[in-house]
Amino acid sequence: MESHNTFCVEIFEKSLVKEANEPLRTVLENIDALIYIADMQTCELLFINEYGRRIWGDIQGQVCWQTLQKDQDGPCPFCTNDKLLTPDGEPAGIEWRGVLDEK
Repeated sequence: MESHNTFCVEIFEKSLVKEANEPLRTVLENIDALIYIADMQTCELLFINEYGRRIWGDIQGQVCWQTLQKDQDGPCPFCTNDKLLTPDGEPAGIEWRGVLDEK
């Protein structure tokens, strides 16, 4: 009975997470520009928005640098994944400034 209860709790928690993320997903899906989320270790595409699916098709689950780029032998030289986390695995808080206004 305990495993059934644990399973039910996991489903309930996933449902709450999905419900909480729905407004963000709606925004990401409706932006007229490519937005994707890739796993930092495997480069697997975990999410690609509607704009991306219109251009590349349903490529979720594929490797980003093999699918979104051309003639790549490995991760893109401009990939910033190595800058996103501190050595402790915490978000690095990268800040980019505009060239013209430095904001």
